[in-house]
Amino acid sequence: MAKKTEDEKVVVEKKKTTKKKEETVEPEKKKTVKNKAEVKETTEEVAPKGKQVVRERIEKGPNGETIRIRETIIEDDDDSESSSDKLVNILTNKKFIIGIVAVLVVLLLLVVVLMAIKPKPVAEYLDVVAEKGDIYTSISGGQTTLASSSTAVIKSQVTATVTEVKYKNGAQVKEGDTLLVLDSSFASQEVKNLENAISSMEEMLELYKRKKQELEVKANCDGYVTNVQVQKDSTVNPGQILAYYIPTTTFRVEYTVPYDKLKTVTQWQTVNIKGVGTEGITGLIYDIESSTIDQGYITIGVYVNDSPINLSGVTSSAEVVTATGILNSTGTGTFWSTASLPIYATQQGVIETTDVQNGKKYQANSVIFKIKNDDITSRVTKYENDLIDLRNTVNYKRNEVNNFVVRATSSGIVTSEPLNVGESVYPSKELVELKTTGLIEAEFKVSAEDIQKINTGSDKAKKVRFTITGGEEEQYVNGIVSYADKYESTDIEMEYTVTVKINEDEATEDIIGKTAKIEVILEEATNVIYVPISALITERNKNFVYVWNGSEYEKREVIIGLETPEYVAITTGVNEGEYVRARNPEYKAQ
Repeated sequence: MAKKTEDEKVVVEKKKTTKKKEETVEPEKKKTVKNKAEVKETTEEVAPKGKQVVRERIEKGPNGETIRIRETIIEDDDDSESSSDKLVNILTNKKFIIGIVAVLVVLLLLVVVLMAIKPKPVAEYLDVVAEKGDIYTSISGGQTTLASSSTAVIKSQVTATVTEVKYKNGAQVKEGDTLLVLDSSFASQEVKNLENAISSMEEMLELYKRKKQELEVKANCDGYVTNVQVQKDSTVNPGQILAYYIPTTTFRVEYTVPYDKLKTVTQWQTVNIKGVGTEGITGLIYDIESSTIDQGYITIGVYVNDSPINLSGVTSSAEVVTATGILNSTGTGTFWSTASLPIYATQQGVIETTDVQNGKKYQANSVIFKIKNDDITSRVTKYENDLIDLRNTVNYKRNEVNNFVVRATSSGIVTSEPLNVGESVYPSKELVELKTTGLIEAEFKVSAEDIQKINTGSDKAKKVRFTITGGEEEQYVNGIVSYADKYESTDIEMEYTVTVKINEDEATEDIIGKTAKIEVILEEATNVIYVPISALITERNKNFVYVWNGSEYEKREVIIGLETPEYVAITTGVNEGEYVRARNPEYKAQ
């Protein structure tokens, strides 16, 4: 055989038969292409049965030449398509493509919808306005149903005749409103008589109180007792002289001195008095007897300012103080009293005092003598006790008079026919029937810890806030704690009863039967500026709030007041209407 050239292409054809291998296939007619531009022609014969498929591949020969290998595969007619062919057919099928496109469109729309309804990120902080109003801390009493209306029957407390009727059937009245007036003339006269008796007895009591005061004889000014005339247990009568009394300002003394020593003496000059047993006594010149001038002497009268001792009969010397100095040797003189006042007994009795002595000094208003008079003392005690009994009696009678005015015991609607003027009533007779309105009282249980909080503080009843639901919008009414069990046990697991009452002026018929939340107010701050508690920042025992200044949030130190679980009162640092930064309670860190 001749050797093949490098550029010669050899085409090898193979025929493959599937399933029916025993059947023969005629060989292909071949043409040799000597030129690269030529294309080798092949003919495809149809096998006796099945379908003939031609495939082609290129390989390298043993000498590096290029070999193109063409394979013919014959498949039977009843054979199914290969999986790859099926896949190609499926992927090229128009209905399949349309279905795929529809599914993709639905998926795209679903993604868009999910993106639209996906919740937006929650902000970590909120801009909140500082408001002005009331905040409080409280203990919740839970939910309760407001009591249904009940009937109150008002009965007579006295026997009397109806003189005035101020209601009619169906009238709406408030607690304390006057419904009936009964004839109280007899009871009123009794009260008047008792009041007159009280007035007379009060006068007698005052009289004997004065007499009792007069049993003590007092000094009306500073002075000395002289000429004592009674002793202890002496019986005295009104007007009897007990002793005499010399005021400290009534002592006088006269000095006669050579004229040439006191040529310049004048009235009201000061005199230093000596030789009386104590120093420091002074007086004033009140008189100058000029008739002795011709004989070379002058007599001066000296008035003692305030004697610390009894000067009666005391001899002394003196020196006159002049404008140019003190002139000695003014002479000597003896004191006498210009006033000796008698001390009288003002009431009859027996002297009790034991220490009264001549010359004893007493201060103004101090007791000198005590007189015992049992009759006067006992009368004062009797009148005081009798007045107490009489006043209790008149108060009782006044209350009886009040029963002649029949008033509504609670707010409500009159459901009975009115009585007639002139009709007689008697005790326990039913006068008026009322359908009461509003909640009178409600009870709830609290822990030992909470009962302590309710009972802590002032004796004033704590406020209660009722939040009423069940209508178009919430209503708020107020009340008070009317009773709370005192906490006396150490068992903290015990429960205690708190009774609350709606204020009568806020209790109306339309809230009956509705549900209300009860809150007992522990602490309250009214008309204050407050912000959310989450806006408050505490650092080193100081409090701060971030406040918007128009361009940014600035950190301000604040002084706070009442803190509640939700808000805090700002005393200083934030103004009403300013924006502050507060944490968002719905924020969760991602």
